[in-house]
Amino acid sequence: MCRRIVVAISCMLVFGVAVNASAQDKPAPIELSPTQIETNNRAVRLLSETPPKTKEAIKLVEAALLMENKGDLLYLTLGRAYQLDGQCKMAEEQFNAASSAPGVKGVPEEFVGEQLKTYRKELESCMGTLKVVCEPGDLDIRLEGSALVCGEETSLEPGSYTISARNIHSGDELAVPVEVVGGESKTTQVKLGKGKPDGGTVVTPPPTEEPEPTEPKVSATHWRLAPYLGGGFSDNVLTQPGEFHGDRNIMLFGGVEGRVLSGTPSLKYGASFDLRGDLGVAATSEFEEEDVTATGGKIGLAGQLWTQDVVGVYAGANLRPRTVSVKDTQDSTEESFGSFGVGLGGGLRFDLGPLLGIAGLELYGGGFYALGLDSIDSDGKSLPSFEAGLRAQIEAFTVSLLFESWSTAADPYLLRTQQGLVMVGWTFGSAK
Repeated sequence: MCRRIVVAISCMLVFGVAVNASAQDKPAPIELSPTQIETNNRAVRLLSETPPKTKEAIKLVEAALLMENKGDLLYLTLGRAYQLDGQCKMAEEQFNAASSAPGVKGVPEEFVGEQLKTYRKELESCMGTLKVVCEPGDLDIRLEGSALVCGEETSLEPGSYTISARNIHSGDELAVPVEVVGGESKTTQVKLGKGKPDGGTVVTPPPTEEPEPTEPKVSATHWRLAPYLGGGFSDNVLTQPGEFHGDRNIMLFGGVEGRVLSGTPSLKYGASFDLRGDLGVAATSEFEEEDVTATGGKIGLAGQLWTQDVVGVYAGANLRPRTVSVKDTQDSTEESFGSFGVGLGGGLRFDLGPLLGIAGLELYGGGFYALGLDSIDSDGKSLPSFEAGLRAQIEAFTVSLLFESWSTAADPYLLRTQQGLVMVGWTFGSAK
């Protein structure tokens, strides 16, 4: 008797409290074996876990049903396990078996009946299946815009749907309503031949014109113009056989740089320029009796080629007018030299924004060959000419760090200049 009470209480805990209802005509109640009772209780406990262990519960109850007595409570537990496992069709079969199986002694007769009503109501929300049989078999069929395959089952939530069919040979179209019921398999046939099929509306599509071929679209031209101011230092070294003059200047300068690019998203081309004027003030000198100062500027012109807006190549010319003054601090005599350097070369530019997640961050560097200049110092060493910089832009505000080194002829001297600069500016235009 105690075992029977355990069975009833366990089921009520999992399946809910029973409501009084009229008992169905069923065979006389039977008594489950102790093994069946324990197996059912274990299955109930598995189903009460979060998440329920449905696979293990199914195996346990199926084993209990292989024994001699087969009460409705076992079929109810098995059906619930299938239902929680998402196997709605199998659950419906077990619920039908529970309706006709004998009751279990110790379990109220109305309990199983009320639980069956509740669970069958929940089955309505189970997924159903839909299979469309097509005639002819190569119809183009769609359900709510999604393509279906003729003759194959598709799992769907319960509800009303509309099948859209199109005869790919004649162009005729057909709309067919269909109702999908949870836990059930639905088969519908769609015929779409030359005539109007029954049960649908044929729509003859208007003739369509072939679109004219169009040329590939070219992205819009992007440009920028950035006036700037800045400061830094400049090392100026004048050399000739037997003579050496050196000084470090504090530099103040201003200028404007710009760029225009056009092309496709994968390849852009264009040009850039940089116009600058600077003024140097003597700060330190290599020799106590001399001050070397230099003023001048830069005219930079280059062509640019970018791939994927990430890596760019530039090539062009740098023109550097320069005036150098050497002042003797002892007798106040001063000597000035004019120079004009021309360098040809180029380099690489990298947009680091996509890699580092910082928009407007650009790194560049390149080298130049000085035309008409024997680029060696008094020791016979090569005087390299190069530039490297880092440009950052936040909205329109621009900050650049730049290092430059170049040589020019300042007859009778050779002038080598190295500059470290910090520039701030404001960018106008449609590109960074």
